[in-house]
Amino acid sequence: MLPREHGAYGELALPVLTALAVGHGSAAAFVLAAAVIAGFFAHEPLLVLLGHRGSAILRTEGTRAWRWLLALGALVALALGYALGAISPLARAALGLPVFLVLAFAPLLILRRERTAIGETLAATMLSSSGVPIAIAGGASLAHALTVWTTWAMGLSLSTLAVREVIARARAEGRSETAAHVAFVTGYVLAAAYALAIAGVVAPALPIGLAPLGLLSIGLYFAPPSPRRLRTVGWLLVAASAITASLLIVLERGR
Repeated sequence: MLPREHGAYGELALPVLTALAVGHGSAAAFVLAAAVIAGFFAHEPLLVLLGHRGSAILRTEGTRAWRWLLALGALVALALGYALGAISPLARAALGLPVFLVLAFAPLLILRRERTAIGETLAATMLSSSGVPIAIAGGASLAHALTVWTTWAMGLSLSTLAVREVIARARAEGRSETAAHVAFVTGYVLAAAYALAIAGVVAPALPIGLAPLGLLSIGLYFAPPSPRRLRTVGWLLVAASAITASLLIVLERGR
């Protein structure tokens, strides 16, 4: 009953930890984070009940999936009930962002399109958005919370596209025709982020925090590893994400 998409663990955990650190933490922020994590773990039982893991799994594990889903749903309800009474009106309003993205992602999940490029980038954006209300609940300003989320959403989306490109090349045993286009988009996003920071439109933390995942993504396009090195790519993404988290915490806590 645990989620099989291992990359999703990092897409949720690191933005949540960053949000807790940037917001200086509070009981309500931690309880809100617990609600988000419980909701994340409800994903796999839901897939089982939707039949996405196969009819045999549904027959043999359906009852257990219902138990997990009901237990996790109750935990989400209890945690949210406490948090909603303890957090600020701004934090309550910020909950609308992840709720909206969950509703946008739901059709892709039901139609089994969550593993497309759109589905995976939307999932990364959705999971990282949970950090916005958590950071605000912990005392961070709206600007700080949005800076952290935007950095994670952009960085995780770029790295997701890069990994998809690496896998596509490995399967096709050649260079993908879309590699240059996606590499251009990645470079454009990085350049735009730095230009906006210089102009004072966005906080400097955004382009600085975006750099590790963005530069790694460009490197994967122009120097793709062999299929036997995919595990190394995974560890490089973990390292780049950890650097991003550290940079965001240092830069945003210091503002």
